[in-house]
Amino acid sequence: MDRMMQIMTGMQEKLISVESRCKQLEVKCNSLENKLTAKMDKTIKHQEYNVMLLRNQNWNYSAPIHSIEYWMDGGYDLEEAEYLLQTSEYLKHLTKTIRRGEFTIEEEKGIDFGLDADGPIFDWNVSDRLLPHWTEFAEALKQFNPVLGVLPDDCENSFGLHHAQLSTEARNLLKDALMETHFKGLFFTQDRSRRYGPGGLSVDSIFDIVDSNTQLQELDINGYFVDNIQITKICSSVHRHPYLFDLSLSNCFGDGLGDEMLDSLLTNSEFKLQRLAIRFNGITSRGITLLSEFLATDPPLKCLEIDGNDLGDNDAESLGNALRRNTTLRRLNLFNNESITDMGRKSLSLALNDDRSLNSVSDSNHNCYIVGVGISWNGSPAWCTIRTWDINDLRKKTEMNRALKFGRFLHCRNESMTNVQHFNGIDVKILPNMIVVVQRYWNSYLPVNSLSIVYEVMRKWEKVFPLYNLEGGNTDDT
Repeated sequence: MDRMMQIMTGMQEKLISVESRCKQLEVKCNSLENKLTAKMDKTIKHQEYNVMLLRNQNWNYSAPIHSIEYWMDGGYDLEEAEYLLQTSEYLKHLTKTIRRGEFTIEEEKGIDFGLDADGPIFDWNVSDRLLPHWTEFAEALKQFNPVLGVLPDDCENSFGLHHAQLSTEARNLLKDALMETHFKGLFFTQDRSRRYGPGGLSVDSIFDIVDSNTQLQELDINGYFVDNIQITKICSSVHRHPYLFDLSLSNCFGDGLGDEMLDSLLTNSEFKLQRLAIRFNGITSRGITLLSEFLATDPPLKCLEIDGNDLGDNDAESLGNALRRNTTLRRLNLFNNESITDMGRKSLSLALNDDRSLNSVSDSNHNCYIVGVGISWNGSPAWCTIRTWDINDLRKKTEMNRALKFGRFLHCRNESMTNVQHFNGIDVKILPNMIVVVQRYWNSYLPVNSLSIVYEVMRKWEKVFPLYNLEGGNTDDT
């Protein structure tokens, strides 16, 4: 019987070993399968890219380029004729670049169409004459996906359309092309005064494109007039999109609609944006209250840009109170809010560095950088810099900010040799850390000789421990 039990135990151990080995082999097979699939996918994408290049070798630009004299003979004035010639030549240049499989802004991997923001506004008749050129441009965009496919996965790419004057047909052509070509970034700019007549793509068309593009990560819309009905469509698209994390809506709202936009955007549980820029949109105190309550919940938002909204001291105080409870926001942009006075700046500054005591310094917000209102605490890195920080970088920046504030606090009181008398209520364990902070950062960041603070604390060391009523403490031996 014992022999049978030993055999059964041995078989059971072997079975467990075989099952473990099978699981290991399954993991390995899945890994090899994923690598093979990725390699095949990469090979297919390169083949598609090469086919595109070969096909475009036999392509010719078919839209005619007419001279100024041609257009003026057709009844257009000099300004209109110059616009038609220059824009048709510009579109031809962009189209030929795209057909070669190249970006029009190579260093940024972007395709960008941009006209002078202060240029004249032409009527539909002029815009209609450019339709053959927009047709060529749109067809070139449609076959550009293979170029995007061979880029490294972490490579950003974008499309921009700025101050265009499109006919209705051209808008439809461009919308269809962008729904087939999936850029990671989309940038649209126009003058808000151009609500009627030729202009850029409509807001509805832009968000149809957003819905069709699963690769989109960044969307920037500037100067488009957004009405109340479109707010629902915008928020729905943003909340549903799987990868869109960067949204900028500047100079798009009026008559309190900026607050309505925030209400619809922030009160949805699917909010996942890391950057929100809502500049020059007439945000009122109601909108700031919404933002403050939202920030206090520690959302995923890392960058908030609300410059140009005529915010005041009460708004600054509300944001400051929210920052005391927020640990996720890394950058707050408040430029061009001239109604924020020294009182508002003080509220914001105290949120970042409440220097009334070491405890209040420690409890301050060490994560956020505020720019635009003259607050120097924590410096002012750009969003593009913050985006590249990983978890370790974030932790290091936070620790360094906290350490520098301790150092500045100690430096100010070191000038009058009063640090020790303010140690009451401070955890005794923090004292060695304070000395380490001063020694580590003083040379590069702090305007103080570290030895001065170390000397002050050590010289008064016998006065430190009685502050904490330590039982059994022998200050003579310290």
